[in-house]
Amino acid sequence: MDPCVWNRIVNGNQVAIVIYVDDLAISCKSKAEVHKAMAMIKDKFIDIKVKESNEMSYLGRNLKIDHDGIQISMRNYIQ
Repeated sequence: MDPCVWNRIVNGNQVAIVIYVDDLAISCKSKAEVHKAMAMIKDKFIDIKVKESNEMSYLGRNLKIDHDGIQISMRNYIQ
């Protein structure tokens, strides 16, 4: 329902792209599908900075992904 969140099912996996101004986040269980989405974006736009990690900050949210799932914290934003 949000025009800034794009979802697509590819080979049974949901690929989600969240866009905020000039930042975006791509998520999917399949790293191959994330890399395909990144390649399509890099093909259209010239100067792209990419950070691929299991821990990152995005729009004030700290995200940590491990075998237990996803942990979300906004500790820095709250402080």
